[in-house]
Amino acid sequence: MGPSPPRTKKEASVDAEQRKALAAAEGETAKAERTVAKEAAKEERRVAKEAAREQRRRAAVEREALRQAEKAERATVRAEANVEVTAAEAGHEAAKTAVVQREPEPSTAPVPAGEERRQARTAKSQEREEAKVARRQQREEAKAAKIAAATKATKTAKTAGSADPLVEPPPAISDGSDPASNSPWQRLAVGLLVLGALGLLCSVILAVGALLAAVDAHASDGATGLTSRVCDVLVGPLGGLFEFSGENAESKTDLVTRGVASMVYLAAGLSLPALARRSDV
Repeated sequence: MGPSPPRTKKEASVDAEQRKALAAAEGETAKAERTVAKEAAKEERRVAKEAAREQRRRAAVEREALRQAEKAERATVRAEANVEVTAAEAGHEAAKTAVVQREPEPSTAPVPAGEERRQARTAKSQEREEAKVARRQQREEAKAAKIAAATKATKTAKTAGSADPLVEPPPAISDGSDPASNSPWQRLAVGLLVLGALGLLCSVILAVGALLAAVDAHASDGATGLTSRVCDVLVGPLGGLFEFSGENAESKTDLVTRGVASMVYLAAGLSLPALARRSDV
């Protein structure tokens, strides 16, 4: 066979166009495949998010149900404790009534005035002692009942917590043995303790400021400038009490003023807690 005749320019152009059309078709096919893959991945992510959201919703519903059940259990325990305390009070009242009924009737014979007063004082003293003993027994029994109720609630919470660790523990039940825990004196003592702690903190800040003034630190620095401004605020009326002249007059004034103010705050920080402890006693 002889060699193939050479192609004309028209045939070469047609072949090039066909190759371009084939490449374009392949590109469109690949683009469509990528689009389908992206849509499939997006749908999978959406389904996974929906499943996770549903799972979280179910877990929240279960936790809420467990919390409600625990709340109902605590309410039941408190009601039982109140019933036990009421029964103990009724028992004390019955015992006291029985003791009063067993007391002998007063004699109708005339009694001297001094002897009558002595008997009245003795009777009042005995009544106070009996009332004190009854109140002590009542507090002890109420405390024991509430401790038992709290122990039962704690066991219930632990049992529920083994199934769901996110369940909150039951709140602590106060025994009520300290009626002055919320008294104004107690709140005053807490306030004095807080003021004492603030006084000690201010004393430390002023001592640091006095040290910076002693070493003649530059107030333009960030931390040094902030400390100097805070010290100027804390010094208050003592700012113009001491004045020096000559070389380094400003540093000397700051050193003395901050040192004196630090000692004042230190004295307040130490005396206020002592006063709080004294008022608490």
